[in-house]
Amino acid sequence: ESYGLVRAENASICHICGERAGKTLNFLLRDSAHHVRVGPVVYVFWAKEDLPFDIATLMSAPREEDVKALLESAKAGRKSAEVRHDGFFAAALSANGGRVVVRKWISTTVPQVAANLARWFRLTGIVGPWGEDSAPLSTKGLAASIYLKPEDVTARVSTALMSAALEGGDPPFDLLHAALARCRVSTQRGGRVTHPQAALIKAVLVRRRNEQEEYMTTLECQEESPAYLCGRLFAVIESVQYAALGRVNATVADKFFSSASTAPATVFGKLLSDAQPHLAKLRKTREGANVALQTRLEEITTRIGSSFPRTLSIEEQGRFMLGYYHQRATDRADSKAARERK
Repeated sequence: ESYGLVRAENASICHICGERAGKTLNFLLRDSAHHVRVGPVVYVFWAKEDLPFDIATLMSAPREEDVKALLESAKAGRKSAEVRHDGFFAAALSANGGRVVVRKWISTTVPQVAANLARWFRLTGIVGPWGEDSAPLSTKGLAASIYLKPEDVTARVSTALMSAALEGGDPPFDLLHAALARCRVSTQRGGRVTHPQAALIKAVLVRRRNEQEEYMTTLECQEESPAYLCGRLFAVIESVQYAALGRVNATVADKFFSSASTAPATVFGKLLSDAQPHLAKLRKTREGANVALQTRLEEITTRIGSSFPRTLSIEEQGRFMLGYYHQRATDRADSKAARERK
């Protein structure tokens, strides 16, 4: 009760306006072109005129041709003649019992949203796990990559990623913590750093250092960060083991990935020592592979210097993951190209 008015009589909106808003919201929730669900949050959006691009598809199942057109338009500094400066609006909604919770409200223009989306796809663009060109990733896929099950995605994470995409903000730094933890768990269970995980790590790191969105998209051969080089070195050591032994029950990643990505000095001496018998075997059976791998090991270790880092900060652990992911993608692409040449 407030000022003698009870229940809904003290509402700041009239019954007719409330009813219209509710019907409009239900329409947006029924129309797949006007909403995107990421975890427990639904983003509904609309504009005063029809949008010249499909935001729902770009966010949930982006097509390469649509993203390419968006990127080319932004890169050339041109706006489509169809894109007007009309208002664009979005609301992030979730449920709390019988109530609707508005978690985020966005009010901007259509051209600004187009520019923000183009930036987001550049920011999350990264080479594929087999060295292929970067395929655009959905926001749902990025959010799910840091959880064991997609249904575990929280409202805070989904809202943070959607807001970064639509408003042009930076992904929160704590998403890096979550991505790193999931990467280490995956490698201990026979998995690997996935494409969405690497994209999310790259997005957080690039924005934290205020670097160009295209940076770290592929293998950065001139990157001198010891953490990045340690990640590359670990990937090469893994390639040495696979070239010499093929598939084994327990790889070096299964045993040492977590330690190598947090405290390189504790394990890399042993890893390099253990790699020598594998290289000796390759000298007798696959001389070309031995020369290539030995050269790569020497080149990376020389650039790291006389000692490995004792510990890595959270940001450095992210660079380790990217170095590892980039090197593995490059090695896979080189291996595929060699097979095709044969």
